[in-house]
Amino acid sequence: MSRQDSIKIGQELIEASENQEQLLPLSTQLFPYLVIASRKMSLRRISSWLQEKHGVSLSAAAISRALNSPETHLERLADSIAPLAQWVATAYGHQPLNLLFNEVIKDGPIELQMLAHDHQQPHDERDVERWGELHSLVQTWEAIPYDVCVMLKPYLREVLGEDELVIEEDYDGPDENC
Repeated sequence: MSRQDSIKIGQELIEASENQEQLLPLSTQLFPYLVIASRKMSLRRISSWLQEKHGVSLSAAAISRALNSPETHLERLADSIAPLAQWVATAYGHQPLNLLFNEVIKDGPIELQMLAHDHQQPHDERDVERWGELHSLVQTWEAIPYDVCVMLKPYLREVLGEDELVIEEDYDGPDENC
């Protein structure tokens, strides 16, 4: 193999690696839903349901490990959500935790859904990326059950480096999801 061939292969390899979506482990991806489902279903039943309905193989033991070590999954989720939340918040002039948790700031509450509603379509070519990231964040964040969002808050605060923030502890959320 010539030097030029190896360089070309190496460059293609790097390009291919950059195009790969980094997926979280299945137990982490499903963690928010496992938390809620485990309140009413046995772990064996959850495992069976996942296999029967969706062909997803996640053992009761794996589910148990996930639920007994929530820190790992919460850290991973926070690490995956934080960059997007930071980018969107910065692009629209807000603090990430305020945006995610609808916390009151000087102009009133900020709601991610309201922001997305106000920006349903990009206004011009420069706004396309910002708009896409906003709607990606809405899809990701709004799907997480509220109880798990509350569990995520300290991990997000740590990743985002937001130490001083007034938190409304009695906020019930808009519904069962964030």
